[in-house]
Amino acid sequence: VLDTLLAWDGDYHRTDGAGTVDPGVAAWTAFRAEAARHALAPLGPGARLLLGETDLDPLYGAYVHAAPYHFFEATHPESYALRTLSPAGYRAAAAAAADRLRERFATDDPARWREPRRMYDIALSGAASPPPLPFFDRGTFEQFVELGP
Repeated sequence: VLDTLLAWDGDYHRTDGAGTVDPGVAAWTAFRAEAARHALAPLGPGARLLLGETDLDPLYGAYVHAAPYHFFEATHPESYALRTLSPAGYRAAAAAAADRLRERFATDDPARWREPRRMYDIALSGAASPPPLPFFDRGTFEQFVELGP
C-alpha cells in the first residue's frame, strides 16, 4: 500500500481506457480509514469526540465532525491519525489497508486495485435530466438549457 501511494501522483480523476482511476485512489481511501482506526484505538471512549458525536453541538451546531464533506477529504480522525501515528503505526495501517483492498478487489496485485471514476450525485433542478457528471477534485458544474424563444 505504501509503495502504491508513493507511486501515485495524487490525480483522482484521470482514467485509463476502462474508465478506472489509478490504484492510488483506492489505496489512499483504505489507508486513511485504517490509519484512523489504529490511531483512535488507544484513546478508548474519549475518541468518540472525534467521531461526530453530538457532544460539541452546543458549541458548533449540528456539524458532523467525522464526516467528509467531499469525496476525498480526510475526516478529523483520519487527519489526527496522519499527524500522530508513528512509523510503525503507518506500517500497521498500511498492512490492514492491504487486507481490505485484497478483499475488495479479490487480488494481491496493487495494479488491479482500480475503481471506476467516482461520479457526483446531482439533483434535478429543472425540466431536463442532468448529464452524468464525473468527479473533479473541487470542481463545479452548472448547465443551463433554453427551452424556448
